Amino acid sequence: ICTMTSACLPYIIKIQLTLQQRGGEGELDTTSAFVGKLIESFRVICSNDNATVRALTFEHFSSILSPLVEKTATVKVTTELTNLETSIAKNLCDCALALAEKCAYPAGYFTDLSLDNDEDLEVERNDVRDIIRVLTNLDKKMQQVPLLINDYILQYCCEKIITLRTGLNTLPPEAAVHILSSPAKTLLCLAESISNPIHNSEMVLVIIQRALDCIKATCESVIESFRCGSSITETLPVSRLLCICLASYSPFFSSLLSNSDHLNNELLERLQQVLGLFIFAAAESITHIPELVSSSSLNLTTLYDIRGAMRGPGGEDHVGCIAIMRLAFESEHLALAALKFAAAVNNVDVVFIMMKLSQLHESLHALEMKRAPGVSHGTGVAPKSRRVLLKSICRFGCIIAKHDMASKDLIQTELRRLFSNPLSTMLKANTMSDISRAQLLYYICESTYDLSSFPPEFCSLLFESEIHSQQNDVITSMQLLVNIAVSGYNEFINCCDSTETVTQWGRIRGSLFALLRSCANPGLTELAVRTIVALNNAECESIENHCRVTKPLTSSIFHPLVVGDESIPAGIFLISIRDILDSVLVKYDSKECDEEQLHSAVLSCTAALSQCNQTVFSALKTCCPDSTVKWQDPRQTLAEAWFAALNGLLVVFKRISATDCKPKQELVYQSMALCINFIISAKVQREPSRESRNDGFMCLDGPQSLGLVEFIELALMDDMSASLFDMLGNLYQNQMKLDYDSIGQSSCSSSSFIGGAIVSAVLFRGVSGGLPPWTVEYTPNIYKSLFRVCGGVDQFCAILLAGSDLKLQSTPDSSFGAVSSGKKLAGCFFDHLKPKSKEEFLQKIREICVKKSDVQWRNVKVIIKAICGGKKKAASFNLKPQPTNWECNGM
Repeated sequence: ICTMTSACLPYIIKIQLTLQQRGGEGELDTTSAFVGKLIESFRVICSNDNATVRALTFEHFSSILSPLVEKTATVKVTTELTNLETSIAKNLCDCALALAEKCAYPAGYFTDLSLDNDEDLEVERNDVRDIIRVLTNLDKKMQQVPLLINDYILQYCCEKIITLRTGLNTLPPEAAVHILSSPAKTLLCLAESISNPIHNSEMVLVIIQRALDCIKATCESVIESFRCGSSITETLPVSRLLCICLASYSPFFSSLLSNSDHLNNELLERLQQVLGLFIFAAAESITHIPELVSSSSLNLTTLYDIRGAMRGPGGEDHVGCIAIMRLAFESEHLALAALKFAAAVNNVDVVFIMMKLSQLHESLHALEMKRAPGVSHGTGVAPKSRRVLLKSICRFGCIIAKHDMASKDLIQTELRRLFSNPLSTMLKANTMSDISRAQLLYYICESTYDLSSFPPEFCSLLFESEIHSQQNDVITSMQLLVNIAVSGYNEFINCCDSTETVTQWGRIRGSLFALLRSCANPGLTELAVRTIVALNNAECESIENHCRVTKPLTSSIFHPLVVGDESIPAGIFLISIRDILDSVLVKYDSKECDEEQLHSAVLSCTAALSQCNQTVFSALKTCCPDSTVKWQDPRQTLAEAWFAALNGLLVVFKRISATDCKPKQELVYQSMALCINFIISAKVQREPSRESRNDGFMCLDGPQSLGLVEFIELALMDDMSASLFDMLGNLYQNQMKLDYDSIGQSSCSSSSFIGGAIVSAVLFRGVSGGLPPWTVEYTPNIYKSLFRVCGGVDQFCAILLAGSDLKLQSTPDSSFGAVSSGKKLAGCFFDHLKPKSKEEFLQKIREICVKKSDVQWRNVKVIIKAICGGKKKAASFNLKPQPTNWECNGM
């Protein structure tokens, strides 16, 4: 029946006019009767008690709807739709509504909130919400069938939520609120269209009115139910769905406010009423419904597998906190309007509303402190959700202070009080004698995450020397925090403490990362730079110490639960520099900071990287035989982080006028030398292993090579790249015993030419197998940049030829990295390369250079790969990886 429905209805929709012309009204009536029977059978399946049977219908909704929308694309008003088209559209709605009613939570589902979720039911509810989104989807063309469907579905919601309500505290059916949360994207489209006279039809205003009426009635019912003391079993599902709805409707509300001149008085009043109730409905939900009622049955795997988890379908946060966050951050005018209308509801001012939210946060923090460290269930919300609320409060405070100068002092005082609380908690925990070391680290970690929730204007004060001289609690707290993080690298290297202690220390690294990102205003203070350097250097020195152990060691630090891919990887403090650079560039583009501030921020980040480079390079170059340390090798993510930060710096430097920056030039030169060492130390396929070579070099098969090849491209594009070859030539003429005769040069030859030949040879070696095969995708841009540095076709080809021929001397002590004495730097494929092959290669390169076409440069990949031994089928490299996820807020 389902297959027949999706096969026959589209066909009938397309030929209905032909049927009418061929057989008149009689044949059309017969067809309509058949359609009625068919879609009635389809609706019966949608209403079946068996979820598996209902699921048979899911895939057919879009195949019926698409031809209907396409066929009626030119219809201007719904009255122009044929009876058959209108009937099919409304019947599709009835089928979807039947599905929604059937997947409603059964009676008693939330009686025991500690039971596991019925995952099949939750999956079906998400699928049904997606079906309703498909049906209600509306693009800017404002087609009539989707408008009709939206009107019909919201009319159903009005009937269930408003018409059937028997009292102010009567909660609506959760299935109706579930349906109401689906068409948020369509409502946003309608709100954006009302400023266009062509689209501002009566039906559009009616749909918007119905949506606002439903939201208002649901908010009133939920708020009153909480105030009347209704049980959590009754309020939880509707409250959760309402908060999801409010969060997803925030763009819709913001757009309506922007187009408020085009709303009639009734619509404008209804919008103001909804916004006035928004904050109260979400706050009541946060106050009365715990995020997690009891502990998970899956232990560490997840916390959110129980029925009482107050979260949205796509995230693990209390949805009341998420709703307030969306209100605060969607747009400034929406946040301010919501505060004003919420104040008007209670006949107070906006400062009072913000203070009430602040008190709510205080009560949640008090509940959190009463729970055991690390326990998120029972009462209140999880720490991460509380911080979502805290960020929203800070946002509200900044907006009020900006628009109401009379309230600015009150707001600033309250925000400073909130900001001082985590510092006090940190110091208080440090004096508590009845808690374990792990518990102390937990409290310090959570307090640091709390501090990172505040705007940069506040967080930057933690790294101001002047503030440290005035406020002892600030300097004491920051010294405690940084000392714990730094000392842990030595304290836990041979750890006898519990695993929980080391894990909490690892989380402190994540909280410090979040705090350092938040302290950029927009650049870093000198004290913040010193903090990043101290943390990074301690990490790098610990990596070196692990590599140099002489007896087998199982690392308690560098493993997945502490410093690793599943927690907070090594190199995280370098990533804070990258994130600050990205952030300041966004602020500059949006005119939130000027060029002077951008320049200052870039110089502070350059200073941080310059003070970190020696320890980073030392750690990355240190060999560690596999048999010595059992660990998750941190050098790979450290290398990725270094190149990510440096690449971010080079991108920003291209945007500022000052190009003569010696620290930046030194970083580029030293990092390019590091890349050369990496690739030359990598054994190319078919090269004989040397007994003297240590096998403990860092592996290049991972996301670190993504950053490496991107850096090479950016370095060759840099304005100061012309001097790079000269510096590299001088360096490696001292470190390598080169056979100058192999390229027709002498030791007195131009160091710039020698440096270019070495870079060329290393690029060849990378494609030959020194780097993972997927890096060949980057060769067109790299060679195009290399051509630009060379300045002409002849020089470019000379550099490439020299790179293909350059070899080491044949003396016993002349080997370097993985290259044996007397062998070519470019790798074994070039040891036996015929002159004719070289000539053909250079001829193809010349043709590409002369044509100066981006399309032609793409062919470089094929040409380079061919001369470097072709496809590496037998290589043991992995597929192209994704960059490491450095986000630590979930930790």
